[in-house]
Amino acid sequence: MLACFVDLTTKFSKPPHDLNKLEFALAQVGAKLPHEEFGDVCSVAPNIESKIYIVPLYSFRQVSRSGSNVAKLPQAAAERLDPMSRPLFDTFERRTLPPVRFQPTETHCNFARLYITMGAQNIKKCRDERNAILVIVKDVSYARGENRLRCNVIISKPFGELRELDTIGFPELQDARYWTRVAFLDKVALDLKVGPKFFDKYLRTPFKVSEYDKEKITLQQHDAFLAALNLRQGNSSPEGLSIWQRLVAEANRVKVPVESFESLGKPIQVDAEGFFKRVFHVPGDDKYVVQNFKEISEGTLETRIKEAVCCLKTKGVSNTGQIRSVYKDEEYDELVGLSMERYNYTLKEYAFNTRSPITGEQKYRLIHDMVKGIKALHDAGFAHRDLSEVNMMVNNTTEKLADGSIKPELVVIDFGKAEFINRDDVLAWSVGEVTNDKLEHLPWIKTVPDHGYKLYRSAATLPRTKNDHAVLQYPIDPCSEDVYATGVLAWRIFSGQAPWGGILDTDLKNLREIVTDPIKIKFHIEKNVNGKKSRELLLKCITATSQERSTAKELLDWLLQSKDELISEWATSGRMRIRKQL
Repeated sequence: MLACFVDLTTKFSKPPHDLNKLEFALAQVGAKLPHEEFGDVCSVAPNIESKIYIVPLYSFRQVSRSGSNVAKLPQAAAERLDPMSRPLFDTFERRTLPPVRFQPTETHCNFARLYITMGAQNIKKCRDERNAILVIVKDVSYARGENRLRCNVIISKPFGELRELDTIGFPELQDARYWTRVAFLDKVALDLKVGPKFFDKYLRTPFKVSEYDKEKITLQQHDAFLAALNLRQGNSSPEGLSIWQRLVAEANRVKVPVESFESLGKPIQVDAEGFFKRVFHVPGDDKYVVQNFKEISEGTLETRIKEAVCCLKTKGVSNTGQIRSVYKDEEYDELVGLSMERYNYTLKEYAFNTRSPITGEQKYRLIHDMVKGIKALHDAGFAHRDLSEVNMMVNNTTEKLADGSIKPELVVIDFGKAEFINRDDVLAWSVGEVTNDKLEHLPWIKTVPDHGYKLYRSAATLPRTKNDHAVLQYPIDPCSEDVYATGVLAWRIFSGQAPWGGILDTDLKNLREIVTDPIKIKFHIEKNVNGKKSRELLLKCITATSQERSTAKELLDWLLQSKDELISEWATSGRMRIRKQL
């Protein structure tokens, strides 16, 4: 069987590569790929005192291109190493890395085979020394005139046996002399100034493992190299290391600074305080607000990490709250807060507590921005799960709308109850073990009933009683729940009235009777809402089951097509109100 495998590998490794043909050929002869043994990697806490080993990966095209800085490999060697390293190459294309857990049945591995040509002893030393790390480098670009290095990096830990391919007796494989497995710890992009000695020593020879020596570069370049790798101080607490490193890497990727909370300096007054965090306004600066997480326990850490990651995912995205910085503890590299852009009003203040009615154009702009913001969250891979009139913020812009009114801009904020809908994100940002029930239903999730803002909750998550806190029997579609809440908020915006004829959210019995029955939903909408298009909008969102509901994308497309008719209906709807002094 081994001879068959080597023969097929040699045959199908030559460009153009077709892995499907290889799998088909193996199946024809009843052969299987060599068995992978799954073992545990030692607990590793990389820091600035760790030994560093470097191995550059290059594709067949890079090593065969004329004029390249890369040392040439024999063509046959390059042709074989390219497909053998393809799974590791593909890992560099992933946005995030899953945590270090070894599950043979997982579709997305958190480790891979690494093939090397030289440096077997260095691989063994890196494997055996507890906190040593292997820096796997790909997509290398080096400009000698500027001494500028740009590349992508996976920080990894070798584990398991180092296998020698050329001892099998097949000279064709001697170009890739060894392979071992490496666990992925972090992924970063480097853009550094380093001299030609560094490049020639560590990056010029493909698939060669070298031990890093800081004497090859200046002290300033060395410090910049360690900083770019996100290595901790040697005396830092190792708890939560890898998840913190990934959070820092994500912040660096979207150019959000990681700052010390103590850097705020002067005492700042608490403006609002919730169960999990305090909100501050910094004296003398009205451009941002600071959120300081309260004591972070094992139970709340994942929620805070998730909130920070969701803010980073929507950095620069229209109609979503914009993160300004991530705050860490001065002594330990741990997440303790965020700062966000400051906005003028909550949606509740702007649209509902008004002394004069908002215009039809303004209503359309608010609802359009809200749907666009929700779609942006879903596109980024998470659902909000806590939408209400106080989790939307509004600014007045300097622009005027067609009716002469001031154009508002709405943003969706507060991702404290957000839920990831993609497997990669659940694996990457979970604290503790990721159980199968977290993954098997995605993008649907298992959850408990929603006891907050119950008027905005569908039949799927509305509690039966005030004491109903058990996990729901069936998974729910969190994105569809967002669309339901968006529909109720839109109803309030364009009508100026509470939904369902003024039923209180404490009246769970009557509220459930309506939202679980599609006939009653339609009856109440037709009874209380003027305008054909307005009713059509609500019936796309407010449904008894999620399967009947539009997606955020479908809703946004429909809004754009129906703009003129909706504005016409909303120009005359809504109650006159006494505007409250803001």
